[in-house]
Formats: sequence, C-alpha cells, structure tokens
Amino acid sequence: MNEKGMKKNHPENSSSFLESFSKLISIEEVDSICRRTGNGRGAPEIISKAEIFIGLVYHFFTGAGNLATHVDRLLGKKMSNAALTQRRMNFPLEIFEKIMEIALRPLASVEKHAECFYKGLRLVAIDGTQFSAANRISILEEWSKHASRRLGSAFAKVGVCTLIELGTHHPLAVAIAENQESELALASRIIGKLPQKSLLIADRLFGTASTVEEIINVCKSRESSFFIRVRSNLITKVQKIYGDGSALVEVAVRDQENPKKIKSILLLREIRARIKQPGKEWSTMIFWTNLLDPTLYPAGELVPLYARRWDHELYYKQLKIDLHCGELLQSQTPETCLQEIAALILASAILAQERLVLAQSQDLPLVRISLAKTQTLLDALWIVLKAAQSLFNTQQCDELVSTTLASIKKEVLLPPRKPRSAPRALRQPVK
Repeated sequence: MNEKGMKKNHPENSSSFLESFSKLISIEEVDSICRRTGNGRGAPEIISKAEIFIGLVYHFFTGAGNLATHVDRLLGKKMSNAALTQRRMNFPLEIFEKIMEIALRPLASVEKHAECFYKGLRLVAIDGTQFSAANRISILEEWSKHASRRLGSAFAKVGVCTLIELGTHHPLAVAIAENQESELALASRIIGKLPQKSLLIADRLFGTASTVEEIINVCKSRESSFFIRVRSNLITKVQKIYGDGSALVEVAVRDQENPKKIKSILLLREIRARIKQPGKEWSTMIFWTNLLDPTLYPAGELVPLYARRWDHELYYKQLKIDLHCGELLQSQTPETCLQEIAALILASAILAQERLVLAQSQDLPLVRISLAKTQTLLDALWIVLKAAQSLFNTQQCDELVSTTLASIKKEVLLPPRKPRSAPRALRQPVK
C-alpha cells in the first residue's frame, strides 16, 4: 500500500491521499488495530481490513463513484462493490473509535496560528448535530423516529458530538450515538479528551450547574478553562462585583434525585453582555467561566470569543454539504451508517490539515482559504499523480506537484471581505 517513487523533497501539501492519511495515523497502526479485531481464520484476504478502512475514508473524501471504484483508484485492487459492502458489515465501530483516538490531534501551534489561541489557551468548541438515516427496514427496526414539535420526523436521526479546534476546523474527539443517545450523554464521553491548556467554549445546553461541575473537574486535570453561555433563569448568589461589570458568584449544584439537597457550591465568574444582532432587538447573554481574574481576562475580551463558536456550525456545514452533499446518509444498515459518519470525520481531518498547509504557505489566515476548492483541487491532483507514477521519475513528480500546487494556491484563495460603504439597513419593501 506504500506509494512508490513519491519521496518528495518539498515541505508542502501531500502528494497522495495515502501520504496525507499517514500524517494522521500510520498505515501500520491502522493495520495493527484492524488485525486485533479479526478472528485470524479463513483464506488469505485479497484486500485487507486496513485497506478497506482507508478506502472507505477516501470514498467519502473524493467525488462521485462507488466504493469499489475508489478502492481500485487508490490501491489498484479490484473487488465488487457488493463484496466490499459485505466485508464492511463485519467492521465494529470500535475499530473507528480506536483509530480516531490516535488520529485526531490538535493541529495549531501558538507560534504559527495565533488566531487559534487566547492568551496561550487553545480555543476549542463542543457541540452536536444529527444525520438522517435512510428509511430501510434494518434501520427502522433498530432506530426510532423522534416526533418533532409539529409532525413525526421523516427519518431516524443519528446524533454526533464533537470537539473541534476553532480556526482550523479540525476535529479533536468524536462520539456517535450508536443507540440514539442524547447530545449531553455523547458530550460526557468526549469531554475528558479536551487538549491540555484549552479554553472550552459551549452553548446553553452545557450551561447547567451539574454539567459545569463535570467540566470543571476535567479542566482541573487538563490545565484548561471554559467559557459557557447559560440560561437567564438560573439562580446565583453574588459575592463580588468587578470593575468590568462581571461578578464572582456562587452556584449551587443540586442532587438529581432530591433537588432540595445541595451537593456542592461552585465559585464562578459571571459575565452579562448586551448584544444586538442585525435586524433584531437587543438581548442579554449570560456566561460562566473559571477565568476569575478580571484584570488578566477582561469581559470585553471574553465575550467576543463566544462568536468564534460559529466555527463549529461552519464545520458541520462543511461536513454535510461540502464533503457529503447532504445530511442523509447513504448507508443501508445501522452499522454502516455509523461507519459512514466516522469516515466523514476522518476525511474532514485530512482536509483540515491540507488546508492548513496551504494557508501557511501563503502566510494567510485560514478563513481566506476555500475548503471546498481545496478538497476538489487536491483530489484532482492526487488522481493525476497516481497515474504519473508509472510515467515520470521522482524529480519529475516533484516538479509536477510544485507546479500544480502553485496553481491550486491561486484557485483556493478567497478575496478579503470589502468594508461596507453604507451602514447596514433593513431591506425596503418592493412596491
């Protein structure tokens, strides 16, 4: 499975999908994990589990075509799509979880990517989303459709919760709802994977005393902090008001079974901010944080960081639309639905690291690099290089990569946003 003749001399983007995949996790590690889950019996495999796994990730990274076509393109090995699908059925989710645990690591560094940090703390967000599973008998026998506020859901939903590195859109940890667990239940499985020295940003779902207590315990062990939006009806006891308008407050953590019983008291800093969105009324947002020093961490610096959480919503849009062309999963069974989501996450991680290299090579912020164009153009480059291996020597391949990447860098660059020539105003009705 190793690429022949592709020992390139330039420190730029990967010259093949396999090379890019190997930056996340070595192919030998994938093979070792896959072998440990096999029974070791039967005839020798034409295509190994590790090859099918990597082919599956490539299948969701590249464009149109079925799994058999993409495995043949990537590895040069032929097997029918039906046979590959049957082999996939024997892949437990455990394989994907173990590989993602090794592969999903932080990308940004303080020296090179200052926009991904706040005073030395890595900006990390936690949030969930849902994918729709197709209406197949095997799926509906295992997963139920949830009723919405108006009507029943059209599809069974599969929940996903991720930690992502803000700025790079790189996933750091993933939990998939194998049994349709809630978002909070999924979050509790990955919160312990928060990187060292991080600032966790979360929305109101996580803004309860019991959840914040769990996050505090994780942050203590990871030398990390949090900045969480909370609901406006929570009761706190003010201990001290600071000059920037924030306050030191006590928050009671109550027993789940006996709400009258107070289990513990949390000492937090509460920040209230008045925010006006275009076309909407003024609203008040309340935040809790364990960054207690108002001099080191002024409220005026912390509140704008919450807007960075929108990166997480953009990540899910890129995952569903740019990589997957919609939230409806292609798979026909619960097992392969879970595999599809995990493979998409790994494909997004590969795309994030290649996009980061493109941004670094031009000394530009990541927001100036089009993710969709990066995916399309790199995929085309890798297909051409795969064919070129039998025609060109190593030096010629390197020259082809350098020339093509120079063209790609021009294509993926987004123009800087122009400043407004007039203040934002409401659209006038058409007569």
